[in-house]
Amino acid sequence: MNRESNPEVTPELFGKALREARQENGLTLVEMSKGSKVSQPYLSQLENGKTGIPSPEILKKIANAFEPHIMTYSGLLEIAGHFELADAVKHQEAIEAFPPFSEGELREMREHEAFLAGIIDIKKFLERKVTPHALYNGHRLSNQDRQRVLDVLKALFPEYQKPPVQNSEVNSKPE
Repeated sequence: MNRESNPEVTPELFGKALREARQENGLTLVEMSKGSKVSQPYLSQLENGKTGIPSPEILKKIANAFEPHIMTYSGLLEIAGHFELADAVKHQEAIEAFPPFSEGELREMREHEAFLAGIIDIKKFLERKVTPHALYNGHRLSNQDRQRVLDVLKALFPEYQKPPVQNSEVNSKPE
């Protein structure tokens, strides 16, 4: 939202935006009341512009009734004209949406990234003892299954048992 070109927030504008968000979320006033623990008559008055702009505390309660992809607390704060608080809350919402990863999770993501980014060496993939797990037709392959696959590949491609001469290139089977 561009703050410079925003018209002054009025109860009518706030009420209209609140109603649209509620309807987009597929909620009735009664359901929004139950989800927010704010009375249904008060919510109706808000939607009809019959009462003032609610406090940040009431907006937080109302936000609890919505799915986050429809309306967030920071979104309601912006609609209500609480711009500085909305900016601070957006930052906190982003932090909560993406919690910090542990070192193990980061290491695993890096392994997955490296795995997905390059050419897959079937031998190295099957020799891995950690995720991602090898699957065949939806069945997870055990270590014994993986070894059997490697044995079959050795029998099918005896000429590939020596490492390639050039480390930076992957030798392909001649056609």
